[in-house]
Amino acid sequence: RSSLPRYGLPADWQGARFLGGSYSSHRRGRHNAHSLSLVHGSNIEGQGPSLIVETAEPDQSGFGGGPLRMLAEETWLREREPDSPLLGFDSREEMQPLRPPSRGRAIVTIDDEPVSFDIVGQGEEWVGRASFMGFVLTIESRGFPIEGLRLARVKDPEPYIAGSRAQLKKWEDNARPFD
Repeated sequence: RSSLPRYGLPADWQGARFLGGSYSSHRRGRHNAHSLSLVHGSNIEGQGPSLIVETAEPDQSGFGGGPLRMLAEETWLREREPDSPLLGFDSREEMQPLRPPSRGRAIVTIDDEPVSFDIVGQGEEWVGRASFMGFVLTIESRGFPIEGLRLARVKDPEPYIAGSRAQLKKWEDNARPFD
């Protein structure tokens, strides 16, 4: 069990939901989650829109994600620590996208509270980050518009667990050799 709050699209949103990644540690026999994410929409790149919402402890965000997320993480890290080494890139040239991303701010409503997110975007993809209730929320989007985006605290993770189980079963069924 995690003490991290989970945030995702409201319960009335119709679409697939999955468990995402997590970062945790074990100390003195206790399992401690430091970040966790929930996936909405497609969990396969190129097969439809997806929205990933990660909740992390303040010093534990920035693990994983796609190329735009890595670029956003690099941007945010450079602003906090200008002399820090590059994150996950072998060289400055490797981290340069073909098209420079846009940068701005946007309001996302979380539990009916407007929250200002720092946004790094490129085409239909964007990554946003904000502090909320003592945690860091990072949103990674492919094809989901940010305008009017609403998030809510997820009290029951069962729809995400069921979605993940159904997806695993589908993959297993498709992986069986033909007789």
